[in-house]
Amino acid sequence: MATAAKIVRFLVFFGAIGLTVLVWYSDTFIRVGNFHPPDMKTRESLMKTETALVTAREEKPTPRHWGSDTTQSHLQGNISMSNKFPITSPRSLDRRDLASEIKLNTLKTKTESVKTENMHEAHRSVSPDMEAALEKRSKSWINSTGLFIMTGVFGRTGNRMFEYASMYGIAKRNNMTPVLLANAEVRRVFQIPDYIPHSLPPGVKLVKFHEKKYAFYDNRTETLCKKGQSVQLLYYLQSWKYFHNVEDDLKQHFRFRKEAEFRREIKAFFDNALLELGMNNKREEVTYIGIHARNWKDLRTNTLERGYNVAPSSYYTKAMRYFENIYKNILFIVLSDDMSWCKENIQHPRIRYNPFNDPILSLALLGSCNHTIISVGTFSWWGAWLAGGDVVYYKDWPKPGTHLWWRTNHEDYFPPKWIGMSG
Repeated sequence: MATAAKIVRFLVFFGAIGLTVLVWYSDTFIRVGNFHPPDMKTRESLMKTETALVTAREEKPTPRHWGSDTTQSHLQGNISMSNKFPITSPRSLDRRDLASEIKLNTLKTKTESVKTENMHEAHRSVSPDMEAALEKRSKSWINSTGLFIMTGVFGRTGNRMFEYASMYGIAKRNNMTPVLLANAEVRRVFQIPDYIPHSLPPGVKLVKFHEKKYAFYDNRTETLCKKGQSVQLLYYLQSWKYFHNVEDDLKQHFRFRKEAEFRREIKAFFDNALLELGMNNKREEVTYIGIHARNWKDLRTNTLERGYNVAPSSYYTKAMRYFENIYKNILFIVLSDDMSWCKENIQHPRIRYNPFNDPILSLALLGSCNHTIISVGTFSWWGAWLAGGDVVYYKDWPKPGTHLWWRTNHEDYFPPKWIGMSG
């Protein structure tokens, strides 16, 4: 009997401790939906996010102070200029035609191409009237329910663009207010409008919403408002379906802060490339095809085994031939994390390689092309989205049967007009 009494007291004691911890945890964050225990890196990133949330509640937002970020040199200023350039509109293409050999297509006429002096920019011209209309339209649903929504801070620029875009689209679908912290990288890189709140109001508590898989659309996000609680979205939210309802807004939000300087540097690079190739004296107009080749140089072998495979050189050759069969007077622009490999494996009489070391300027360069050939990674994805023309992607990513392959759905990750191609 004495032993049984000790066991009961032991269970009551530790049960009380567990209940106390649970109440403390729930007082700040309540877990919603399927909870996926994060790995160590994710936990560290989540801790940084929650620390930032507390700081943002206590400090006055200072959106024009960019601190000591390593990318400070290209983030200062808030330049807004008219930069409207004509672009070649996307064509409707049947993927079944690409399953076999690439067929010769009728070359586009002169009026359908882009003039050499009018290269396509990855931004739209925004007049004061347009900005006012955009703000009015957005404010019609922002703050309409008193509920707020935020994301975590995971990955690099491409990942964070997905997080912001998806949060914004989900917020509008649920009439919730999207919050982007004043010191967020996306706000520092792009011209995110100031009517997007820089911090949570004091006392707001967030519930955690965990996506089920890496690149799968989670339709539970369509009814978050029904829970009547403010939400923190976790983790990457990489599907075009989350934000297809707000693409016009996002094309304004994703204008680079240093767009005027970027435009000058990119135009000078294009003009010099055309001069070197003798293309500037020809009467035909030029079509710029951006190629992004990521070889995952920064990843370890065990990460590659998880499914992060790379596109072979044959893929780029096939994709380049595809565009040659559609457009004439092409200039290919190559960007990569492994430029030495590209110079050996991606070659063409009319090709030039990215001269810029700044990754944000490089993203602007990719987005300034008319059409895009992408490999793998979110940098490729967003460069193609910003460009807005025809897009060919490497459809054999991720490696079949791997961890990443089971957590990725191509139909959710790649927009339907983009064209999948094997190597």
